[in-house]
Amino acid sequence: MGEHGREGDISPGIVIGECPFLAMESARWLRDMRGMSCDLTRHRVRFRAQLQRTNLSSRPLVFEGANGSSEIELPSTEIIGIRITFHCDGTERTKDACPRKRDS
Repeated sequence: MGEHGREGDISPGIVIGECPFLAMESARWLRDMRGMSCDLTRHRVRFRAQLQRTNLSSRPLVFEGANGSSEIELPSTEIIGIRITFHCDGTERTKDACPRKRDS
């Protein structure tokens, strides 16, 4: 278990297609004029926690014959997400969206 009795993670995700809410012309304009792309992604999510009963003062309650805690683990599942990428290629179109290089 993690430091606070819970652990979980979400994968970085894999691209499964273009953003469905953008028309082809809009996606092209974002890419060509702003240096951005929008992708649909699939992620794997996992979560597990250890639960412990507490009283109002947040101290663990101890029940006779029981430790007062239980575990919960959600089945691993997939979720769909959206990834916006700024292509920092040094052109004028991306200078406001990309980190600036420091002069040494």
